[in-house]
Amino acid sequence: MKFHFGASCPLPGHIQTIPRAELYAILRVIVCVTHGVAYIITDSLVNVELFEKGRIVCLASANSDLWVRLFECIDAKQLEVTLEWVPSHRGSKDK
Repeated sequence: MKFHFGASCPLPGHIQTIPRAELYAILRVIVCVTHGVAYIITDSLVNVELFEKGRIVCLASANSDLWVRLFECIDAKQLEVTLEWVPSHRGSKDK
């Protein structure tokens, strides 16, 4: 099953950066997943790398408030989450 998601909403918190916005988008997807496996493809390399380094590293980052919410959601729903990085803004000549 594929789930296509699009949303527009204010970014919570005082920090207003692109990595934070990308992490918030990942969080919003996880909130919508009710059970099982969440396989998220993203161009947010910084968030994929943090996630792969583990919870302790994520919780020590500038966006720890969002990471806390993400991990609480994953734990509460017992989700299996995979983040896969893909390059962004590829031109037609790169395809």
